[in-house]
Amino acid sequence: MKSLPVGLAASILLGCAEAGLEPVAPCSPDAVLAFRPDPAAPGDESYLCFGFDPAALGASPLRAIHLEAPPASAPVVIHHASLYALRGAFPDGPVRCEAMPDEAVGLYVGVPGGDPLELPEDVAIALPEGTARLVVQAHALRLAEGPAPEGRLRVCGAARAPEHLAAWMRLHAPVPAIRPYHQESSTEMCTVSEPLHLVAAWPHMHRIGAAFHGAILAKGGGRRALIDVDPWRFDEQRVYPLHEAAAAGDAIETTCVWNNPGSDYVFGGTRTEDEMCGQALVAWPAESASCAR
Repeated sequence: MKSLPVGLAASILLGCAEAGLEPVAPCSPDAVLAFRPDPAAPGDESYLCFGFDPAALGASPLRAIHLEAPPASAPVVIHHASLYALRGAFPDGPVRCEAMPDEAVGLYVGVPGGDPLELPEDVAIALPEGTARLVVQAHALRLAEGPAPEGRLRVCGAARAPEHLAAWMRLHAPVPAIRPYHQESSTEMCTVSEPLHLVAAWPHMHRIGAAFHGAILAKGGGRRALIDVDPWRFDEQRVYPLHEAAAAGDAIETTCVWNNPGSDYVFGGTRTEDEMCGQALVAWPAESASCAR
């Protein structure tokens, strides 16, 4: 069985809490979604999914979500965890799920040690109409033998009816074949058709990422940064608050830069030894939160 590279294991350990679960989110949770991902053997990493009844959240839109992750000393750690809403059936799990169903609507993504998702007081994320199941997708890595600890998502509803309902937009740039001992980059742009207010961003790459850049390219000309993470640090991923607006016809740009220090090609994929280039944005109004290539 292949073991995790030493550098990767060290990065994961640095990104997790040194002892115990992460502190709870600063709100009273309406629901605690507990899950226990358990890859089979040391060196294994898996995407495992767990289904939950959305009735646990009540009718409140979501204003804050916090990932409580296993500590760095645990035999199994979490690289990241996502929350989705589905209209169809989904088992309690765990089930392997590297890819979610096409109808899945993203509600959250979090990493160990990162800040909780906390939206402004007048903004919240509503569950899509007809939601039948909530699904937690956990990217988990087994570092040693031993029982897998529990992870949790603490989900807090809005204290009052929000003025604005938001949704996640998930943007990607293609990952090239990253040559040994080379720097490579990739950029993708998409256009918004309606005015949008952007309130949070989660940039995502893996361990040979060098820099991440997100920007708005105005329809009438000009470019302004949304987020610049340079240098990129695999063990310090987080959700960043934003206070930006995109007008109809503006383009949103996603750019990733990688440095490959090894003698092998690195390709796009879901494992941490592969690479990704993603920019997830929380935007309102929810019905306009889309971006067309």
